[in-house]
Formats: sequence, structure tokens, C-alpha cells
Amino acid sequence: SYRLRFHLAPPLLARRDPATGVPRKRAFGAWVLPVFRLLARLKGLRGTGLDPFGWTAERRAERALIGEYEKTVD
Repeated sequence: SYRLRFHLAPPLLARRDPATGVPRKRAFGAWVLPVFRLLARLKGLRGTGLDPFGWTAERRAERALIGEYEKTVD
């Protein structure tokens, strides 16, 4: 027999390691498969104002880097 385990650090649920500041990963069981399917269906929202993960500090920094890169290339 086997068990599915997904080790994730979701931005809205992950606690940060006090020493490093890096989000800690948590193990999730097979119950997250329907959640993954739902997220796949919501793929069209990526990059829009309705993107639930688009407002984290990491995603904002990524968008700023893209803009900086585009200015450098032009």
C-alpha cells in the first residue's frame, strides 16, 4: 500500500521559520487533489486583479523584476 503526501508551503497557510524567514513546508494528504483541480480551473485568473496568490510580497517582487528587466532590454 502507499500514501500520497504533498509537501507544500502555501503562501496563505505557511508559517515562517524564525531562524531563516523561509516558509515551512507542511505535508498534505490526498484530500488536496480536488483543491489542485480547482486551482487548475482558475488558471485564467493568473496575473489579474482576482489572482488570490498575486498579492504576496514574493509575487509583487517578481512583477517588479519583470518590469525592470524589460526596461533594461529596451
